[in-house]
Amino acid sequence: MKKYFYFAAALMMLVLTGCDAQKRAARKNVTTATPGVEETLNATELFTFDPNANGLRATANYNGFDNQNLQSYAANRARAELAKQVGVLVTTITKEYAESYTHNEGSEKSMSTDNKLTEAIESVSEELIEGSQIVKMQKFRQQDGTLTVYVCVEISVDKLVNNVRNNKKLIEAVNENAQAKIDFKEKKFEETTQEEIRKYNVKRAIANGVAITE
Repeated sequence: MKKYFYFAAALMMLVLTGCDAQKRAARKNVTTATPGVEETLNATELFTFDPNANGLRATANYNGFDNQNLQSYAANRARAELAKQVGVLVTTITKEYAESYTHNEGSEKSMSTDNKLTEAIESVSEELIEGSQIVKMQKFRQQDGTLTVYVCVEISVDKLVNNVRNNKKLIEAVNENAQAKIDFKEKKFEETTQEEIRKYNVKRAIANGVAITE
């Protein structure tokens, strides 16, 4: 009887050990997180708010049970956040560059934001959002068994510059609004874009408590 008991106990231990090994394998590369409000930024958020980022970034997360769609759900949320940034920055960059360009040509005219220009900027913004890339991701296992996925999506400076330069609808709208032919091929446009994105990233980093280093 004792032999049967010990055999059954040993068999049970093997089963439990096997289950535990399967769980560990399934959770590989997944961080165990404590539920509740996080007081510090995780690596994906810190990466997103990097003041020295060479582009526009946004982050978001999605929580649920193990599912291959969690990453895409989080990415969609991040792109929605990115969309809020892109339209404003494209407007700022194009207007500032166009006004600087015309002022150098002797004109003092300031640009206004008319319907045609607004629609063109929205068109460029949509293209940029669709082309944004996931550049960082983290997964956190919660104590209730669910998984929280954090992603960061990015639009590089080069991509933003090229999309504006190659969008005939936007160029036409800017030229018409400024009553001048603006040359977006000049190096100055790239420099203006880099500077505006740098100022935006620094401001956002400060707002999120990220240290600014030279």
